[in-house]
Amino acid sequence: MAETKITTLQKKIPAAPDLLNGLHQRGFSVEINLNGPPENWDTIRFFQEGATELECFLIRDEESGILSLSTPENSPARAQELLDHLCDLLLESTGGQATQGEKGAAMGLLAFRKNHPALKVPAHASSQWAWPAFAWALVAAGIGAYFNLPDNLHVLSLAVTGLALLSAIGLTVSSLDG
Repeated sequence: MAETKITTLQKKIPAAPDLLNGLHQRGFSVEINLNGPPENWDTIRFFQEGATELECFLIRDEESGILSLSTPENSPARAQELLDHLCDLLLESTGGQATQGEKGAAMGLLAFRKNHPALKVPAHASSQWAWPAFAWALVAAGIGAYFNLPDNLHVLSLAVTGLALLSAIGLTVSSLDG
């Protein structure tokens, strides 16, 4: 059984629907069973039925502010991924430290992400391509300006367009690499 404990910095916990939406955005088509109201829950069971059954439990100790995440024995690797993504969401929203297992070291959000390289948080598609699109628009504007400027400004136009082209290529490659 995999277990992670999170000692939160904030008393306010994320609402259950927010956690569910965050997991859906990360590619987990899970459902929840909730104990308590959605904004002030005591326990949540995340599960997915089907060929590969997933299950992950989230329990809140209201007095100590500790959140405990666990998966059942003999769970598939995807259940551990679910637990890691849920832990990442909780650290992102509440701050604090995550401790995996009995003797694990306490890790903040950045250390947790560094120790889990498979944990990819998808960027929103619109914001991921905004800067590369802007850079390519500058290249197109530079090419248009070259043909509409007087001959004595062609060299300047080519220099600015060349820099915009390098920037556009770099931003596009970095966006594709994720």
